[in-house]
Amino acid sequence: MKKATVFVHDTERISTFSIRLLRSIPDEVFGSPFSPRGKICQVDRKAWDPSNYGMGPVFGPMQKTLLIADDHRILRDGLRALLEKDDSSFRIVAEAGDGLEAVQLCRKHRPDVAILDADMPVLNGLDAAAEIQHSIPETQVLILAPGNDESVVIQAIRFGVRGYLLKSASSSEFLKALSIVAQGGSFVSQEISHVLVRCIRNGDAV
Repeated sequence: MKKATVFVHDTERISTFSIRLLRSIPDEVFGSPFSPRGKICQVDRKAWDPSNYGMGPVFGPMQKTLLIADDHRILRDGLRALLEKDDSSFRIVAEAGDGLEAVQLCRKHRPDVAILDADMPVLNGLDAAAEIQHSIPETQVLILAPGNDESVVIQAIRFGVRGYLLKSASSSEFLKALSIVAQGGSFVSQEISHVLVRCIRNGDAV
């Protein structure tokens, strides 16, 4: 049976809670007793499935959870493939094919970030964003839009959307926007920033 070697780094900083959590894992999971002083534990790969014990991985940074909503399956698959290939700090917990389903799944899974297509059936992305921000305010919203229509951009910002990205954006720009939004920041495509500047200059309230 294959074994995985797990190192406990910087053990002086391991919290008492973390030690208690590790000690609470059933003995059969670890091939040798856990030592908080940094000794090596042999962990059976199959047995060490966090879902079996109702917890996430003990070591490493916490992943941010995502919901992807787009009525085109090929686009959802493309985003999933991009994230699985280039960024392990995010985990997709749900996918939706329309705005109403996106709202329902956000209420169920409460993801850190909801990635919404602006144009979806049943309930469009902006209305879905407004409902998500109202009912699950801790979920940040990143809108993917085909264009930079001024009224749509302004409405999205008024609804509390954290990110507004054009679908023509590169994969690197998407990952940058997602990372910023997941941390509670704001991001808009460069083309959209020009729209906002023009609105401010014209005296339009945002």
